[in-house]
Amino acid sequence: MLSSRRYRSQYHLNSEGEVARVAQRKHSQGGFTLIELMIVLVVLGIIAAIAYPSYQRYVERANRVDAQAAMMDAAQSMERCFTLRNTYVGCDADNNIAGRLNLEANNRYTITIDQVDAAAFRVNAEPGRPFDCPATGDPVLRLNHLGERIPEPCW
Repeated sequence: MLSSRRYRSQYHLNSEGEVARVAQRKHSQGGFTLIELMIVLVVLGIIAAIAYPSYQRYVERANRVDAQAAMMDAAQSMERCFTLRNTYVGCDADNNIAGRLNLEANNRYTITIDQVDAAAFRVNAEPGRPFDCPATGDPVLRLNHLGERIPEPCW
Protein backbone atom coordinates (compact mmCIF):
# COMPACT_ATOMS: atom_id res chain seq x y z
CA MET A 1 0.00 0.00 0.00
CA LEU A 2 1.27 3.44 -0.87
CA SER A 3 1.74 6.02 1.84
CA SER A 4 -0.80 8.82 1.71
CA ARG A 5 1.85 11.37 2.61
CA ARG A 6 3.94 10.90 -0.51
CA TYR A 7 1.27 10.05 -3.01
CA ARG A 8 -2.07 11.51 -3.91
CA SER A 9 -4.84 9.67 -5.59
CA GLN A 10 -6.54 10.88 -8.70
CA TYR A 11 -9.30 9.18 -10.56
CA HIS A 12 -9.39 9.08 -14.36
CA LEU A 13 -11.47 7.41 -16.94
CA ASN A 14 -9.53 4.83 -18.86
CA SER A 15 -10.01 3.88 -22.50
CA GLU A 16 -12.84 1.46 -21.65
CA GLY A 17 -14.77 4.07 -19.74
CA GLU A 18 -13.95 2.66 -16.32
CA VAL A 19 -12.88 4.79 -13.44
CA ALA A 20 -9.26 4.03 -12.62
CA ARG A 21 -7.30 5.20 -9.64
CA VAL A 22 -3.91 6.66 -10.44
CA ALA A 23 -1.35 7.35 -7.73
CA GLN A 24 0.87 10.31 -8.43
CA ARG A 25 3.82 11.42 -6.40
CA LYS A 26 3.28 14.71 -4.58
CA HIS A 27 5.58 17.56 -5.49
CA SER A 28 7.01 18.73 -2.17
CA GLN A 29 9.91 21.03 -1.48
CA GLY A 30 12.78 19.39 0.44
CA GLY A 31 15.40 21.30 2.40
CA PHE A 32 15.79 23.70 5.28
CA THR A 33 14.17 27.01 5.97
CA LEU A 34 16.20 30.11 6.66
CA ILE A 35 15.09 30.07 10.31
CA GLU A 36 16.36 26.51 10.76
CA LEU A 37 19.73 27.43 9.27
CA MET A 38 19.99 30.50 11.51
CA ILE A 39 19.25 28.41 14.60
CA VAL A 40 21.99 25.95 13.63
CA LEU A 41 24.46 28.81 13.10
CA VAL A 42 23.62 30.34 16.49
CA VAL A 43 24.11 26.99 18.24
CA LEU A 44 27.44 26.45 16.46
CA GLY A 45 28.52 29.98 17.42
CA ILE A 46 27.74 29.34 21.08
CA ILE A 47 29.67 26.06 21.03
CA ALA A 48 32.65 27.75 19.35
CA ALA A 49 32.59 30.63 21.86
CA ILE A 50 32.86 28.13 24.70
CA ALA A 51 35.32 25.70 23.11
CA TYR A 52 37.92 28.09 21.61
CA PRO A 53 39.09 29.75 24.86
CA SER A 54 39.31 26.33 26.48
CA TYR A 55 41.43 25.11 23.58
CA GLN A 56 43.70 28.17 23.87
CA ARG A 57 44.26 27.47 27.58
CA TYR A 58 45.09 23.84 26.75
CA VAL A 59 47.67 24.88 24.13
CA GLU A 60 49.20 27.42 26.53
CA ARG A 61 49.45 24.81 29.27
CA ALA A 62 51.04 22.30 26.86
CA ASN A 63 53.64 24.87 25.76
CA ARG A 64 54.43 25.66 29.40
CA VAL A 65 54.98 21.96 30.10
CA ASP A 66 57.41 21.81 27.16
CA ALA A 67 59.32 24.77 28.59
CA GLN A 68 59.38 23.19 32.04
CA ALA A 69 60.78 19.97 30.62
CA ALA A 70 63.47 21.92 28.76
CA MET A 71 64.31 23.81 31.96
CA MET A 72 64.69 20.55 33.89
CA ASP A 73 66.96 19.24 31.14
CA ALA A 74 69.07 22.40 31.35
CA ALA A 75 69.35 22.03 35.12
CA GLN A 76 70.44 18.40 34.72
CA SER A 77 73.06 19.42 32.13
CA MET A 78 74.37 22.07 34.51
CA GLU A 79 74.56 19.52 37.34
CA ARG A 80 76.44 17.05 35.12
CA CYS A 81 78.91 19.80 34.24
CA PHE A 82 79.27 20.69 37.95
CA THR A 83 80.19 17.09 38.79
CA LEU A 84 83.03 17.24 36.24
CA ARG A 85 84.36 20.73 37.06
CA ASN A 86 83.14 21.43 40.59
CA THR A 87 81.87 24.80 39.34
CA TYR A 88 78.96 26.06 37.21
CA VAL A 89 81.07 28.75 35.54
CA GLY A 90 81.36 28.18 31.80
CA CYS A 91 79.05 25.16 31.68
CA ASP A 92 76.41 26.82 29.52
CA ALA A 93 78.90 28.44 27.16
CA ASP A 94 80.83 25.19 26.62
CA ASN A 95 77.77 23.02 26.01
CA ASN A 96 75.38 25.66 24.48
CA ILE A 97 72.68 24.31 26.76
CA ALA A 98 70.26 27.24 26.44
CA GLY A 99 70.56 27.38 22.64
CA ARG A 100 69.93 23.66 22.30
CA LEU A 101 66.95 23.77 24.65
CA ASN A 102 65.24 26.68 22.90
CA LEU A 103 64.73 24.32 19.98
CA GLU A 104 63.27 21.70 22.30
CA ALA A 105 60.84 24.22 23.80
CA ASN A 106 59.44 24.82 20.28
CA ASN A 107 60.68 28.42 20.38
CA ARG A 108 57.60 29.37 22.39
CA TYR A 109 59.81 30.17 25.37
CA THR A 110 63.29 31.66 25.45
CA ILE A 111 65.44 29.74 27.89
CA THR A 112 68.42 31.45 29.49
CA ILE A 113 70.85 30.33 32.17
CA ASP A 114 72.23 32.81 34.68
CA GLN A 115 75.30 31.88 36.71
CA VAL A 116 74.91 33.63 40.02
CA ASP A 117 78.34 32.41 41.17
CA ALA A 118 80.51 29.29 41.00
CA ALA A 119 78.09 27.34 43.21
CA ALA A 120 74.71 28.59 41.95
CA PHE A 121 72.74 29.00 38.74
CA ARG A 122 69.23 29.90 37.67
CA VAL A 123 67.36 28.75 34.54
CA ASN A 124 64.77 31.22 33.17
CA ALA A 125 62.04 30.57 30.63
CA GLU A 126 60.41 33.67 29.18
CA PRO A 127 57.37 33.23 26.95
CA GLY A 128 57.45 34.60 23.41
CA ARG A 129 53.89 35.88 23.66
CA PRO A 130 52.18 37.56 26.60
CA PHE A 131 51.40 35.23 29.49
CA ASP A 132 51.08 36.05 33.13
CA CYS A 133 50.97 33.56 35.92
CA PRO A 134 47.49 33.98 37.43
CA ALA A 135 48.80 33.81 40.99
CA THR A 136 51.74 36.21 40.71
CA GLY A 137 51.39 38.11 37.44
CA ASP A 138 55.01 37.22 36.57
CA PRO A 139 55.47 35.76 33.07
CA VAL A 140 58.94 34.24 33.64
CA LEU A 141 59.38 30.71 34.98
CA ARG A 142 62.53 30.14 37.03
CA LEU A 143 64.39 27.10 38.32
CA ASN A 144 67.50 27.39 40.50
CA HIS A 145 70.34 25.08 41.52
CA LEU A 146 68.40 23.95 44.60
CA GLY A 147 65.45 22.78 42.49
CA GLU A 148 63.20 25.62 43.64
CA ARG A 149 60.52 26.39 41.07
CA ILE A 150 59.42 30.01 40.93
CA PRO A 151 56.54 31.00 40.76
CA GLU A 152 55.31 27.81 42.39
CA PRO A 153 51.62 28.05 41.37
CA CYS A 154 52.51 28.20 37.66
CA TRP A 155 54.59 25.04 37.78
